[in-house]
Amino acid sequence: MKWLFYLSPLQYSRANSREEKWDLFFVIFDYVVHQINEACLAGGISTYTYDDAQPLASLLAFADAPEAFYISVKHGVEGVGDMLRKAISAALSQSAQYDQLNVVLSTVMALFVQLWIYECFFWLFSSSYGSLLT
Repeated sequence: MKWLFYLSPLQYSRANSREEKWDLFFVIFDYVVHQINEACLAGGISTYTYDDAQPLASLLAFADAPEAFYISVKHGVEGVGDMLRKAISAALSQSAQYDQLNVVLSTVMALFVQLWIYECFFWLFSSSYGSLLT
């Protein structure tokens, strides 16, 4: 997780192009899926495969999640992750694999938002009070 500290919300909010926002967002998405898989392996349960994550990545891209999270960070809008989860869950409801994909979606979005909040707090704390710590 150390490398993720180099990806601060400030860096994400300074992304200039759509491509840069998408790249940063999907790096975090890949990391979240990796973290979930590590927890699954540690617990002795099956992991999520590419086939499980791909529909979610496609729907997040279609919903323009990278831009939504960019707006969230840039302007302090809360609840973006929950809104995206609800919208994508509604789209998944027409899938034959709805239950499985919805579990993956809920898990991914919960960890993504938790990680994002942690990163925002860490960045805010370290940038505001960093001089007090040294």
